[in-house]
Amino acid sequence: MHRPTLSILTSFVAAATVLGVFYSHQWYGPVGALNHYLYAIRQEDQATMDRLVVQPGPNLTLAQLSVYKRALKFNVVRTQQRGNLSRVQMECVFPPASDPVVVVMFWVLLETDGQWKVDWRQTFMANPRTLG
Repeated sequence: MHRPTLSILTSFVAAATVLGVFYSHQWYGPVGALNHYLYAIRQEDQATMDRLVVQPGPNLTLAQLSVYKRALKFNVVRTQQRGNLSRVQMECVFPPASDPVVVVMFWVLLETDGQWKVDWRQTFMANPRTLG
């Protein structure tokens, strides 16, 4: 193989690896759990939502979370993780696309038994104006 061809091939492999890591990051760890939870909201999958929360019981229901079904997209702004506690700052972008409304929300997740789950009590306390 010629040297220019090898360097081009190497560049493509490196780019694919980086993109693969970033893509897989959105489905693993605390961000992944949150993405699965938001996907369950959109699919109206209460069983999955219940499985992805720390405290079963008085969590927000599909009716209360239906506003998130209207979001155009969710953007992770920042994550902070200390041990089994993670705080994910996310922008929720709502229609219209020409002049979107952006709501910033802090989601709190706990890792229990090797699985990240939404902690609604702490999420609610972190967002009194958004959820209150």
